[in-house]
Amino acid sequence: MNKILIVDASDSDCRLMSGLLTRAGYEPVIAEDMEAAKQEVAKLSPGAVIVSAMKFRGGTARELINWLKEEGYKFPVLAVVDNLVPMELIDVMCDWGAVNIIQRPAIDKQLVEMVDKYASTENVMFFLHAHTP
Repeated sequence: MNKILIVDASDSDCRLMSGLLTRAGYEPVIAEDMEAAKQEVAKLSPGAVIVSAMKFRGGTARELINWLKEEGYKFPVLAVVDNLVPMELIDVMCDWGAVNIIQRPAIDKQLVEMVDKYASTENVMFFLHAHTP
């Protein structure tokens, strides 16, 4: 089961996303500010995804992505955006480094689909048991 780190300023959005991800078989972890996010990132295993609000307590998605790059973490970041205009969306994805965006008004429709797209199964292990006659 992949962990999904949610970094968001809104308690209601965190509850909604956590519920959706849990039902989809993921293990959501919530960080309410930049320091908590940094601590949780250090605990993530390969295959994890980060879902971040554009602005949250103590930071922004851009600052979080820059920190991830500086520290050498390669987790995909999905940015939760309000209805941005196309040029702002390009800025978020190209300049900031988010791999994709989720429109806040459509979290319930887009979140699980986007996480499924970027969550890796690298950390899934299969054990084969020898069958003895």
